[in-house]
Amino acid sequence: MIVLDKDKLSSFFESVSSGFVQSPLEILIVILLLIGFFGFLLLMYRIQKKRAKRKLFKQSQEKFERLVKKFDINPSEQALIRKLADFLKKPEKEYLLLLNQATFNSSVNKLKAKEELPAVAVTGLRLKLGFSAQDPEKRPSSSAELPQGMGVIIITEGGKKYPGKVTDCQAQSLAVHLEDPTAPISRGNPVTLYFQNRSGIFAFTTFVQERKGTAVYLDHSDKIVRHQRRKYYRKRLLLPLFIKPAGSEEVPVRSIMLDLGGGGASLKNPYARFKSGDDLELSFHPAGEKQFFILTEVLRVSKNGKILHVRFGPLKETTRDRIIGFLFRRKA
Repeated sequence: MIVLDKDKLSSFFESVSSGFVQSPLEILIVILLLIGFFGFLLLMYRIQKKRAKRKLFKQSQEKFERLVKKFDINPSEQALIRKLADFLKKPEKEYLLLLNQATFNSSVNKLKAKEELPAVAVTGLRLKLGFSAQDPEKRPSSSAELPQGMGVIIITEGGKKYPGKVTDCQAQSLAVHLEDPTAPISRGNPVTLYFQNRSGIFAFTTFVQERKGTAVYLDHSDKIVRHQRRKYYRKRLLLPLFIKPAGSEEVPVRSIMLDLGGGGASLKNPYARFKSGDDLELSFHPAGEKQFFILTEVLRVSKNGKILHVRFGPLKETTRDRIIGFLFRRKA
């Protein structure tokens, strides 16, 4: 049997507990040491962050200088770029303006909201950076982005339409070759230029700088507006076509196409026979074009079943390009 001496046990616990009692001075010293330690860590973090920022800034400047040499950017253009860089989240990354067309366009639009920009300077910079040739199928931000060979339509104040093609793009002007050499378009005339890519149909108003034979030279514009909201341009027309149920051996029946776009069409419903959800094969042969064979789905019918509204099935991009090109070349 173990017998505990109460006096000795009490003395033991008192000696143990006294080890945890510190004087106010000792507690203060410990707190100061902790503050000093965390302060040292914070100081080192800030030093390292500044070093990293300086390193990033140096790397950004080196990239910018390399790109300046690569694109032969002159001092006035560099000054413009530094103005544009003020609208970046990190202005030190101004080199991004020379590499990314979307970043460049965004900064240009923001700067234009604050001050007047010389169109020639902005256009010249776009051309140097090659932005006129990038992403030709996206919505353009400037007439300087129109590629050579693109089909366009110039509309005069009187509403007359004259088709043509972009032949050259310089900092000072956009050159367009007119198909009609007798088109009454001359220097100083205000005109509207329409063009189309897979993103839609767009337009901008401008003035004729000069006319030389079939070539007209137009002022550039950054005010490009979408002409239609449809994903693909749609045009009213009357075009004969043949139609039959998809995959059937039936003899195609004749119908009339009422409008056509890059993604679908509207057509007369022969004998009110077809209904929503039907899969159909269409064939049509526009003048001057190869014949089209397209698989479609009826989205809906209208006018008491007399009109079919169809959506094209998967198309080769070359086929869609042919359709859009045909529509855009076709005169109203």
